[in-house]
Amino acid sequence: MIGYELSRGLAYRAIKHPDMHWYTRTIPLVCTLVVSGVMIFLPSPPTLLGKDGLVAASLSVISTLPGFFFAGLAAVATFSGLNMDAVMPNPPARIGVRVGGGKSTIDLSRRQFLSYLFAYLVLLSFGLCVVSLALAAATPTLLSWKESLVADGYGGAWAIARALGIIIYSAIASSVLVTTLHGMFFLTERIHQP
Repeated sequence: MIGYELSRGLAYRAIKHPDMHWYTRTIPLVCTLVVSGVMIFLPSPPTLLGKDGLVAASLSVISTLPGFFFAGLAAVATFSGLNMDAVMPNPPARIGVRVGGGKSTIDLSRRQFLSYLFAYLVLLSFGLCVVSLALAAATPTLLSWKESLVADGYGGAWAIARALGIIIYSAIASSVLVTTLHGMFFLTERIHQP
């Protein structure tokens, strides 16, 4: 039961709707492949680590996201409006929940859908922030490992580790971006429609 409660921030990905795969898998995957491909295969790859690296440069923006999304979650949870609590139009988005000791599938209202969306964004952006802080703090160690690996003839291992890091970081950032845009659509347009 505790695992269920602590993992509900990821429940947005479990929402069932014919179009949800676009927002949770397809578009983020395409963005990840494009960004990763560009960053990995550029003739002169960008600096990722260090004070002039992309991780440090993006940290000031990334560190504001969890608070922003948490404020959005609070606003959605308390926003008044008749359309907010009505079940979404056909086909409604659905999700499995635990009720009492059993499981049930419910049709989501716009308020519930947006609550799941913003909870997911809070969790993902917080994770991105923690990863960015960890990378910034570990930069001297990582650069030392890079030098050792290259000096010992294992530059390929460093290239693989760098590529995997870029792919993982890009995947999280792409998911945050696409989900944010999806949430903006709902808050600016869809929430006002019957």
